Amino acid sequence: MPFAMPVPNLCSICDRPAFLTCIDCDTIYCSAVCQVADWSEHQKLPAHINKTRSSINNIISSVQPRSNVQRTKASSFEKEPRFKLPSNNKSTVLSALTKSKPNVSVNDRLKLAAMKETVSQKNQSTMTSESTVSVSSAKTNLSDKLNSLMINEEQIQEKSEVEGLINTSSSDSDSILNVPDSSNNSTFSDKYKTNRKLQLQDDGFCRVFVKHRHYIDDEQLVYYILPIAFEEEYKKYLQTLDNTYNDRNFRPLELSSFIKNAPELIIAKLENNFARCAVLTKVDVNNCIQVIDIDSGSKKILNITKDIMKAAINREYEIMPYCIKAILNNVDASDIDFDDVIEIKELKSTEDGYIIAEVKYSDSDDEEETLPLPTSTVQDKQDNKTEEKRYTVKDIKLKVLKPGKIKLSFLDGSKLKEGKMCICESLNENTKFFEELDNDISNYVKANPNAGNYVPILHELVLSKYTDGNYYRALCKNIDENGCSVVFLEYFNDFYVQFKDIMKLPESLLRKSVSRVISIKLASGKSFSDVDIDASLNQFEINQEFEAIVHDDVKSATVDDSFFIFKK
Repeated sequence: MPFAMPVPNLCSICDRPAFLTCIDCDTIYCSAVCQVADWSEHQKLPAHINKTRSSINNIISSVQPRSNVQRTKASSFEKEPRFKLPSNNKSTVLSALTKSKPNVSVNDRLKLAAMKETVSQKNQSTMTSESTVSVSSAKTNLSDKLNSLMINEEQIQEKSEVEGLINTSSSDSDSILNVPDSSNNSTFSDKYKTNRKLQLQDDGFCRVFVKHRHYIDDEQLVYYILPIAFEEEYKKYLQTLDNTYNDRNFRPLELSSFIKNAPELIIAKLENNFARCAVLTKVDVNNCIQVIDIDSGSKKILNITKDIMKAAINREYEIMPYCIKAILNNVDASDIDFDDVIEIKELKSTEDGYIIAEVKYSDSDDEEETLPLPTSTVQDKQDNKTEEKRYTVKDIKLKVLKPGKIKLSFLDGSKLKEGKMCICESLNENTKFFEELDNDISNYVKANPNAGNYVPILHELVLSKYTDGNYYRALCKNIDENGCSVVFLEYFNDFYVQFKDIMKLPESLLRKSVSRVISIKLASGKSFSDVDIDASLNQFEINQEFEAIVHDDVKSATVDDSFFIFKK
């Protein structure tokens, strides 16, 4: 009898073939993604409730008496249950752990290091001949305890004892280390306002770098701009951060530092450099937090147990953020990219720390040079249209794609090899938008049969004919003697088209674009190079729906691996 492959069960969430089974309640999943999605209901099953209670009792019963804590290795408290505890019981377990394992933060260690020297100096100045032996003995004992806490990571001291030592010379240690009390910096850390001003030129404008941008409303963009006058100072400050926090004495913050009273400002290593970051979210189930670089506006999701984060000293609280938050009145999202240099004029400021400004456009923007026209006939037609308004990327807006878990529709995969995909949010209004747009373009083309042979300028919006014989809205990227390269606004695929198949875009079709190109991240963390592009594209269909988690930068999204086919 031939060997028979085992028949897989079906996932309890998505009904795909599944082989993963919960060891406590026998629930079946196809992947960790489905397990996480079902956790809120899964944890309520009787088998899990009993297991959780048993785990908590085992942890609490393992707590050592106070007199035995110093002789216990730290590793004995770091053992975890076989599965992650439900979030509603996590605080109970943490409470039991903190009773036996004190939380000694990096600030405590730094204060103790400075206090060791301070106490030594005080004892020398107040020591008398009658108490020389007793004071020396006491000082030696204190020094041994401090060295044990600083050097031997496995030796754990009682937190109350540590706090008592810190309080004996709090004024001295704080003045030496400049370790701030975050409670006194709420004004700074809540809004991260800056007192930096634009350095105006004679014409009233200021040259600035665009460092980042974020949406604060459905359509309101806030730009983080760095005046060029502060560029050198900012670079030197970043170098100072690297030199300071690369020091081994600044030990990384631990997970326990974020459970209660998380620091408002931390120093985190973003890519290859340290940066001042504000903590925006609480710790999630994956030990991740979201932070924002207050000097550039860049937002990141960091893992506390993997990424490097350190406590900020008082100096970092005293230096105002380098970037100014600006709302630019006369620009759209497609106008400006990161690291662009622009000139702006401040119109007014708001109580929230923003400035309202306008961007200066050079006169040459409206007089872009076009290439020689191929025929005199086309030249005559173009001359007759010189008075007509041309529409460029500045005249069209993108519909905002809000961060979070949403349903998307696949539109085009021509950039899939780059790890990018053209999508739109799966909404009835977007489906209606495409239907109405296609119908209106078709009617316009039929009503203007002689509107072809149009020669656009660079970045102009036009109607371009595709291989299916239909016209679509497009953006001109490059122009030569015979035609131009365009990118279609609704699908973001590149195409070369001759002038005879180009029509001027009428004002009636100047509508907001609902399509977006986003970078794709895989839920499993695999590299996108493992994806079989051709095989995946063969299974895609236009308007195929799928769920994804859109990240805060609205340029990337995490997609379940099952949406793609991987290389064998």
